[in-house]
Amino acid sequence: MVTPPRDPGVRAEAPVSSGEHEITGRLIALADDRRPVGADVRRQVLAALFRLLVQRREPNAETLQHGLRLTTERLNRALGARGSFLLLLDASVKEAEVITAALAEPSDPSARERRESRAQALVGARLRAIQLGLLPEVQPPLRQTELSEEETPLALKHSLRGECAPLAVVPVSVSQRLEGLLVLLGRTSGRAYSQPELEFCQEVARHLVRGLQRSLGLGSPLSDDEKGQCVAVLADVDWWDPPEDFEPDLDLLDELGERLLARNSILPLLRSGRGLEVALGNPLDAQAIDAFELASGLQVRKRFASTPARVRGFLKRAFPNLEDEASDEGPNLQGDLVAQLAQGLGEFEDTDPFQYTFNETIDERSSPIVRLASKIVEDAYFRGASDIHVEASEHAVVVRHRVDGTCRERVQLPAAAARPLVARFKIMSDLDVAEHRLPQDGRIDYRRYNRELPIDLRVSILPMLHGEWVCLRILEKKRSALPLDELGFSSYNLDRYRQALRTPYGLILHCGPTGAGKSMTLYAALNEINDPRLKIVTAEDPIEYVLAGIGQLQIKRSIGLDFSKALRSFLRHDPDVILVGEIRDTETAQIAVDASLTGHLLLSTLHTNDA
Repeated sequence: MVTPPRDPGVRAEAPVSSGEHEITGRLIALADDRRPVGADVRRQVLAALFRLLVQRREPNAETLQHGLRLTTERLNRALGARGSFLLLLDASVKEAEVITAALAEPSDPSARERRESRAQALVGARLRAIQLGLLPEVQPPLRQTELSEEETPLALKHSLRGECAPLAVVPVSVSQRLEGLLVLLGRTSGRAYSQPELEFCQEVARHLVRGLQRSLGLGSPLSDDEKGQCVAVLADVDWWDPPEDFEPDLDLLDELGERLLARNSILPLLRSGRGLEVALGNPLDAQAIDAFELASGLQVRKRFASTPARVRGFLKRAFPNLEDEASDEGPNLQGDLVAQLAQGLGEFEDTDPFQYTFNETIDERSSPIVRLASKIVEDAYFRGASDIHVEASEHAVVVRHRVDGTCRERVQLPAAAARPLVARFKIMSDLDVAEHRLPQDGRIDYRRYNRELPIDLRVSILPMLHGEWVCLRILEKKRSALPLDELGFSSYNLDRYRQALRTPYGLILHCGPTGAGKSMTLYAALNEINDPRLKIVTAEDPIEYVLAGIGQLQIKRSIGLDFSKALRSFLRHDPDVILVGEIRDTETAQIAVDASLTGHLLLSTLHTNDA
C-alpha cells in the first residue's frame, strides 16, 4: 500500500524497497477523507485507456497521445484538479520527460484554445529529478511559450519546488520499478487530496505508463488477469479472483449442462432460489446472459468478470471431455472482445479516434451489432436526447442526437455497418427485415433488452439513396407522469393553461418544432384533467405513453384508419375530451374544429417553427 509522508511539507527519504514509493509533494494538508474513489469515477477516467491496453491492434502515435491526454483530462475533472502532468524517467532515473499534460477547463470558453496550446507546450520538456519520489526541477529552456504562474508552476523562472501552488507528486511503479511521476496541481476548490484519491492517481498513472510502454514495445505484455480486470472496469462488474480452495458446484454445473455453460462462457458460483451469481469469461456479451437466462429459466442477479481460460478450466472439472480452445485464442480472446468494444461500442467517447473495422460477414444477429444497437440507444438516453438519427451515406453511417431541439453528430460508423444495424432495429421493432423499398414505422419496448431502462422507442425507417435511415424517438415512461408545474411554464402561462384545460369545450393547439416538448405537454395535461367523471379518448400514431383510465386508439393507415376516421368515430362515443396526436390535413382540421364547437374539449399538436 502507498503510505503518505508524516509531514507533507518535508522531503521523503529514498523509496521503500518493496517497489512502492511514497506519495510526496507540497500539499497544504492531507485530507482526512478515507472514502475510496467510486467505481463510476474509476470507469469514466480509465475507459479510453483500457481500450488501448487490451485491444490487439497496436495504437499509432496520434491515437496513443490522444488516449493519454483524454485520461489525464478526465482525471482532472474527476478530482477538480487545476492540471496534471505525466513524466517518464530515463534509465538513469536522473531525468524525466513530460509525456502528456492537461490543464483544467477555463471558465472562459474563449481561453480554451490558449489552454490547449499551453498544455501541449509542456509535452516533451526535459526535467531533472532531484531525488526519487520528490518534486522534479525545471531545466530551462522549457519552450518558447510564456506560461502564467496561475495556470501552471512549470514556468521558466520557477521550479516546481517554489511556493507557487499546492502540489502532489505520485510515483509510478511498474513491476516494482520506478518508471515515472504524476504531478498534480492543486484543486480549484483549494481542498487537499485525500489518501484514497492519491492512491487512485497512482493506479491511473501506472496504467498510463503501461500504455506508453506497450506502444514502444517495452515492458511485459498484459497478462490474462490484467486484461480481464480492464474488461471488468469497462463492463462495470466486479473482478472475480477465486480463492485457492474454490471448488465449483458440480451438481449445479451438471444440471445446467456443458453446452449451455461452455457456449456462453459462464461459470455458476452460487445459487439462491431462482437467482445465480456467475463468473463471466465475456462480461461484455449481454446477448450471452439473455440466452443463458432464457434456456435455464434462472436469473443472473450478480455478475463477476473472469477470463475465458479460467472459466473453461473450472468447467472442465465437471466436464472432463470439454474440448480445449485453440491455443492462440486464450490470450487473445479478451483483446478481441475489447477490440470489438472499441470498434463497435467504445467510440461513444468524446472525439476518441479509434477506428472501426467491421467484417463483411457481420449480420444483424451477431454480437457486436446487437451490442452496438443497444449502446446507441442507451448512450442517447443518458445524454438527454429526444431523438436518435442513424443515417447511411456513401462512405459512413452517421449517428446523430437531437438535444434541446438541435441535431448533433455523435459518431461515424463504417458504411459496412449500415445494413446489419438497420436490420437489428427492424428486428427489435418487429418490422419486415426483407423490405428495403418502402418506409416502415414501428415501436420498441426497450425493457425487453434492458430491464433497468423503462423506455419505449418510436421507430421510423426511410429508404434513401445510400441505404435506409432510422429515426428513433425516445419515450421515457416515467416522464409521462410529470406534473405541469415541472415542465418549465412561467406561473402566468401555467395559470392560463390550466384555466383553458378546465373549460368544457374548445380547441387547444400545442405548436412547435420536433423535440420541443409538445407530446410531453399533452400527456401532462391529460394527467392533470384525468377524472372518472370525464370520458377521455385519444387517437395517436403511435401511442407514446399508456395512461390509466383513458381510451387510446392506435392509428393504422395501412387499413384506412387515419386521424379523420378516428375523430368521426369518437364523436359517436360521447367523449368529454378528445386528444388527436397531430393535425396533418384539412379534413382532420375541419373535423377537429367542428368537434370543439359542439361541446368537446379537443387537444392536438401542429408541427411549426415556433409557437
